[in-house]
Amino acid sequence: MVAVVDDHPIFVDGLEALFAKTRMCKVIAKGTCADDAVAIAAKKAPDLIILDIDVPGDALAAIMNICHRNPLAKILVCTTSTSVDSAVRALNGGANAYFLKGGRSDDLLEAIQ
Repeated sequence: MVAVVDDHPIFVDGLEALFAKTRMCKVIAKGTCADDAVAIAAKKAPDLIILDIDVPGDALAAIMNICHRNPLAKILVCTTSTSVDSAVRALNGGANAYFLKGGRSDDLLEAIQ
């Protein structure tokens, strides 16, 4: 069960379609900001949260909050940000992986596995 938090609806729809096509996982919740990520994690307890680091709000604080409340939650940051500093802060904050949106869908599916 996956939650996708991204402020670009077409990206969220594309991920949902990819997951439906591959039958790899099911999107159970969607959000558009850092506060949504925290609320979804608390209410839905998804196995994986795919989160863009550049959503409105403080995504890094959201990552730390989610990991503190649910250490078993997996967070994959999926973003266009190529900033090494952002990647390091996200991973140090508890994210399990950092994936660039310019990557191939096969690579994303592999990262999720």
